[in-house]
Amino acid sequence: MVKTLDIIQNELLSLLHNLSPALQRVARWLATNLPEAAWRNAAEIARLANTSESAVVRCVQAIGYDGFLDFQSAVRESLPPSSLVWRATRSGTFHPRNSITEILESEQNLIQRLRDMDWDPIHDLAAKLSQHRRIYISAHLMTIPMASHLALHLHLILPEVTFISSDDPHLGLILKSLTSDDLFLVMTFPRYSQISLDILEFLCVHDTCTTALITDISGPKLTQSPDILLQLPMVQESFFPSGTAIMILTQILVRLIRDANSEATLRHLKMVDSIWSSFKYFSH
Repeated sequence: MVKTLDIIQNELLSLLHNLSPALQRVARWLATNLPEAAWRNAAEIARLANTSESAVVRCVQAIGYDGFLDFQSAVRESLPPSSLVWRATRSGTFHPRNSITEILESEQNLIQRLRDMDWDPIHDLAAKLSQHRRIYISAHLMTIPMASHLALHLHLILPEVTFISSDDPHLGLILKSLTSDDLFLVMTFPRYSQISLDILEFLCVHDTCTTALITDISGPKLTQSPDILLQLPMVQESFFPSGTAIMILTQILVRLIRDANSEATLRHLKMVDSIWSSFKYFSH
């Protein structure tokens, strides 16, 4: 029987009190980063957990696996369906042209699903982004490029937008400084980062700022509800998240914010352009 990620995570956490400090560091890292563990080797995990490769092996053996490869295989099987290339390679039927066609068809289907979704949460998010003094956008692992893309575009039209990784050591200082004038947006999909969700839960419990979550339609499980929840359709069969939904969302948010306050947007764009010009970022 294929184990779920929750079961594997509970196996790791339930043995913490019986493990040595070195093995505890491995278990905590694995429990927090299971999807990432599916693709990293034991040496890389040892470095990230600040321990030895042998400690990684002993840790997974302590929860019943023959070795690291056996553990990694179990984690991979528990993940949602893998990418087209991974599935085809595993089955020995890889045809590049067929894969390209399948990906394009999936993206076209995704765009249709975007057309059919409820747009009220997007209008709500655009309004909240315009109303708050400071905007923070946070993400982890493979979601970072999409979240930073959104942050960059919003930074062009809003006074203060900051992207920060969920594992950035400076994040704690930002969380302590948040007020009701701030909006903190977490993005996580399609493999849900526990670090990002812990940050969101912390903010929801303390209720110091407006909170928002951008995720996919199928999850994740939340113990606390953010002020704004935006669930986007995703290409479900891809291990690597498709950026199409976020690219479209970014353009929609920018357009809504611009149309709601065109004069302020234009002033800010002129200011940003003057700053860039003074540093000679562009040549003519």
